[in-house]
Amino acid sequence: MKKTLSILLALMLALGLLAPAMAESERSGGTLIAWLGGDPTSFNPDGAMDDFSLMTMENVFNKLIKFDYAGNLIPDLAASWEVSEDGLTYTFHLVTTKWHDGEEFTADDVLWTLDTIKVYGITGYAFADVTAEKTDDHTVVLTLTQPDASLLYNLSYYGAAILPKHLYDGQDFYACDAAIAHPVGTGPYKFVEHQQGVSVTLAANLDYFGEIAQTDNLIFSIIPDANTAVQAFYNGELDYLGAAAPPTEYDNLRAQGNLVYEQPFASRYYIAFNLREGAPATDLALRQAIAYGADRQAILDKALMGSGAIAEGFAPAAIAWAYNGEDILPERDVEKAVAILEEAGYTKDADGYYATLSAPTMTEFTDITSVLKDSLKDIGVNVVISSMEPAAWQEQVFAGEYDLTVLSGYHGPDASAMAMRVGTGGAVNIMAYSSAEVDAYFAAGAATTDQEERAAAYKAAQKVLSQDLPIVPLCEAVITETAAANLSDTPLSAPEVTSIGDLSHIRIN
Repeated sequence: MKKTLSILLALMLALGLLAPAMAESERSGGTLIAWLGGDPTSFNPDGAMDDFSLMTMENVFNKLIKFDYAGNLIPDLAASWEVSEDGLTYTFHLVTTKWHDGEEFTADDVLWTLDTIKVYGITGYAFADVTAEKTDDHTVVLTLTQPDASLLYNLSYYGAAILPKHLYDGQDFYACDAAIAHPVGTGPYKFVEHQQGVSVTLAANLDYFGEIAQTDNLIFSIIPDANTAVQAFYNGELDYLGAAAPPTEYDNLRAQGNLVYEQPFASRYYIAFNLREGAPATDLALRQAIAYGADRQAILDKALMGSGAIAEGFAPAAIAWAYNGEDILPERDVEKAVAILEEAGYTKDADGYYATLSAPTMTEFTDITSVLKDSLKDIGVNVVISSMEPAAWQEQVFAGEYDLTVLSGYHGPDASAMAMRVGTGGAVNIMAYSSAEVDAYFAAGAATTDQEERAAAYKAAQKVLSQDLPIVPLCEAVITETAAANLSDTPLSAPEVTSIGDLSHIRIN
């Protein structure tokens, strides 16, 4: 692996494809090699929702605003902004910068992006009632039909990167050259190349409007198997391991002088049920039985090695102001689960199961799903696991070709992000769950800036979710990262200055 990357580096430097090392004392320079668990499905950050696209493109593109690992909103392409007293008008003052291909970035790019993602983007629903206009080339005004406290967070999250109008306008949003082969952003790194199954290579943008990237080059080395990635890190083939290392490795990693950080995060693991017509899990009794039968403690202990906590409620406990700690999951009760199934008319088949459910599973969740499978055997439910790469998993579950699956992901920084996962039409609502009551509570929570009123609305939504069970929470997650001893200013070592996925601050010492 290391030899292959060294050859690639030498060739790219000879061809002038990578940024030359800089002499400025304030930058560390060099090449940072970071782990990536799979190939990005797209280089259009507003058209793909997989983490591998996010991890790479967060370093290439910018949003109007962004948020750091501590959940604070910070400027990005908008150097500053104001909100009117009635909460209906947001005015953004844009930075002066250029796209990586040399074209000027202007307000027209922002207007085109927001108008386009309403139709094609993965988070278009979040901007459906927003009208975007410009007063000049560097001032954008967003007008709402009613107050929406979630707007700033939506602008800082998945699917809100500003795209280059001059490369996308009139082209296929998902399949144009900029989306699949040659992304052009305004970010701290420029795209160089993607070698399928091998790497994604970026080079420092020396004309960046913000702090210039610390390293001259950033290479994401694609290693789907986490154990292989950990070994590659021990071998010196990776500098930044990110979240690949299991908790069982932390002591050994620290003993060798490496950096290991861990902190609570608004993310959790949960079972998602296919609720499309004809799917077995449309039966509430089956979902209730699984809620009683799932052994969350075993998942925490065996699959997550004790890293995190048992999930009880229907929103992340880390967003404490909006968390409903009363309407929660019951304790595990195998006898109760079996009684629910039998009362609903389920009978055992020749193999002794009341139901057999398909569970396509991303490779990173195989251990969790395996422990879940073992626990559900106790209630007579058979789970058939199909482990697959993220792109294949995404295609299958969004097509509704599954019974249940395990998912996680960031649920913040604001409670309004719940709508993305369980709101009607939400970008990550793989269940196809739809509740007018839940949607109304989400709308109420977004329509005011009064935090007590917002909290009441989101807690009411969680009560309905605890009854409908479109998902079954399993474990609260923590975010971790592992970095080589010679690195500093990694994201979790400076959580209040680094936006999610941005590796441009990392120094090689």
